[in-house]
Amino acid sequence: MLSKVDEQIAEILGIRGVNVQSPKLGHEGLSGPVWGLDAACLPTIEEGPEAHATSGRPPGRPQLLLRQGRETRHKRSTGLTADPKTSMDLPGSNSGRAYGAKRITVNVATNAAPSDKVILMPDSHFYEPRLGHRLPHDPFKAIVAPRPIGWVSTLDSRGRVNLAPYSFFNAFCDTPPIVGFSSSGRKDSQRNVEATGEFVANLATIRHAAQMNLTSADVSPGVDEMALAGLTAAPCRVVKPPRVADAPAALECKVLTVLPLKDLEGRPTPNTLILGQVVGVHIDPAYLKDGLFHLPTVRPIARCGYRGDYAEVTSLFEMLRPVGPVEGASGGGGG
Repeated sequence: MLSKVDEQIAEILGIRGVNVQSPKLGHEGLSGPVWGLDAACLPTIEEGPEAHATSGRPPGRPQLLLRQGRETRHKRSTGLTADPKTSMDLPGSNSGRAYGAKRITVNVATNAAPSDKVILMPDSHFYEPRLGHRLPHDPFKAIVAPRPIGWVSTLDSRGRVNLAPYSFFNAFCDTPPIVGFSSSGRKDSQRNVEATGEFVANLATIRHAAQMNLTSADVSPGVDEMALAGLTAAPCRVVKPPRVADAPAALECKVLTVLPLKDLEGRPTPNTLILGQVVGVHIDPAYLKDGLFHLPTVRPIARCGYRGDYAEVTSLFEMLRPVGPVEGASGGGGG
């Protein structure tokens, strides 16, 4: 918790969009408290009436400014008196890529009026992925979340079983049903579907979480991850790879395309998108309620942002799409 004085300083500074930690003593030779800003990786800020973040050039060393009325000035030119007892230690950088490589200290003026604010960061943390995210960890997979897990079973050319989870997995079409997963690097699953043209997407649930995680282990080609995780294999009807016997649902698929992904410049990425048409569906009747596949009973798990983050579906809410024309709408709509 911040003290009352700390809260007043925060109000004077106009701190927003950052996590302010409790003050600490003795940092870098300062005798007074230093405010450590957790992950306050700042964009470059330029002078101007509103002191907005610069977006037209690569980010460099942050320029922290004080705002006085309508005029924005550099801290050193304001003439305000700095007090080392109210200093702020901020992460900075001296190049477009070395974010957080150095730290800079900015003194808070004791005679600053409440309207004089240090602009720390814009309301939106914007970054161009090619220049780096300026955060402790890449947030992309936390933003695109939760993601369903494709627990993919395949056979190699010698008939050996492989089972592996993929968090870059989803449905792409419903008529006909098409699902796909993306492999980062040419792993066993990709090699197998290229050789046989078939795979099975098994539904992973909270009951299977530990076994699903075990099948993600880096093992030698030819090792049966289904047996390694203590899972029972069940035969499929249309394709040759087996399915996980006690999975609430499984989709038998025949490969439509294996597409190496490229970036805007046409350079290859490590990932390959594999799309398959669903040619057979298995559903455990225990999870059908009034003829509907009841997800709160199934309790599927999904991948979230960082190293070991997962979500579990335990409840649903219903919201139906509007019927008929909506005033002011210009068309469009989701899938």
